[in-house]
Amino acid sequence: MEKAEISDNGLYDIDGLCECWDSGWQEVAKLGQGQCPHKLKDSGDKSKAPLERVQLVVDEAFRSYDGLGKNLKVPKSIPPYEAILNLAASSPKKPYSSVKGKGATLMMLYSVVLGTWSKDKTKLRNVLEKVLRALETSGNYGEALSKIATKSNVTRFTDYWSGENVSWSKGEYLEHSIEPRLKEMVKWLREGLRGKQACEKAWWNCLWLYMRPTVETMLGIKKKIHDDTPLYGQAISTLNYYLQHGLLRIGATDVDDDERHKIQTILRPHLRVQAGNSPFFVMSVCLLVPPAFHLAQRLQGAYHQPRYVRKCRAPSCGKVFHTGVKTATNCPGSNRGKKNECSLEWNRYKRFIKKISDPKVPKRNWNPDSDWDNQKLKEDFIAYDNQ
Repeated sequence: MEKAEISDNGLYDIDGLCECWDSGWQEVAKLGQGQCPHKLKDSGDKSKAPLERVQLVVDEAFRSYDGLGKNLKVPKSIPPYEAILNLAASSPKKPYSSVKGKGATLMMLYSVVLGTWSKDKTKLRNVLEKVLRALETSGNYGEALSKIATKSNVTRFTDYWSGENVSWSKGEYLEHSIEPRLKEMVKWLREGLRGKQACEKAWWNCLWLYMRPTVETMLGIKKKIHDDTPLYGQAISTLNYYLQHGLLRIGATDVDDDERHKIQTILRPHLRVQAGNSPFFVMSVCLLVPPAFHLAQRLQGAYHQPRYVRKCRAPSCGKVFHTGVKTATNCPGSNRGKKNECSLEWNRYKRFIKKISDPKVPKRNWNPDSDWDNQKLKEDFIAYDNQ
């Protein structure tokens, strides 16, 4: 039976996606552009200048409620990115003060704007560079703020953003650790300020950092399927999430010069893009639909026959496994007829229980679990058991 195919690119699995990345960001970019049916907007728009693209990524990275900021676990109480850039633009001669949009009547979150200083591209570039460098070299957000402005201006900033007028924001973010992936990302963004090619390279590296937790999850799912270990809630939910963005179709495709045809199952990304969708979200979904489909196929193949789910009783294991034997007690597997470690341990443990239950054995307060974990007792018993 032939594998299903995705669009014109062929079906690739999660290993294939990782190998593509290892071949260079350009290969992933080529793959992504073939997979994605939509034109990327905002920071993903290559027609925009590097400065604007980097600024849009920084903006998104400070949104704790969705997109990149949520992915990077940015604290919910953190002030808007405009306020942070305004702080970075302050100086002893120009103390920090909040800048509001004209006629703004909504929450302070939506009324903050960049100061007039941002009209100067050189100043904007320098401020972005300062903020990015501070994030890269700091352990938490409070430390980062101390590196972008004087102590007095940071005090003005924190006093204002914990004041009554902005009660939605609190100071907890100051002690909040900066996600390691964000540190890696801002390092790339600093490089991205150097030019269009550098910016494009930085964007795709940021995308991979955005995707990395899901890629690692899918690699873990693949290993569980390979190891014949049952999958539960989160793993199944991850696959279902990406499968819902794929659309299966049956199509006829020319296969040779004689114009002979064959029927293929074709999976196309079917992502409904809404206004405000992060370009990182859009592209990551398009790239991850095929591996999710491939893993789902492998998972289905692993269940071609009904099997039991059992938990290994070997004290040092306890893993859950599949088996065709209803009475199985330990992880399956053998090496040329020799029992595996779990089987050996389970058999010794059973004999250990039997030994300490023997009336001839001196009485003491035996605790099978803790006594078996006692390495000295275990070694003594194994030595006795091997005699």
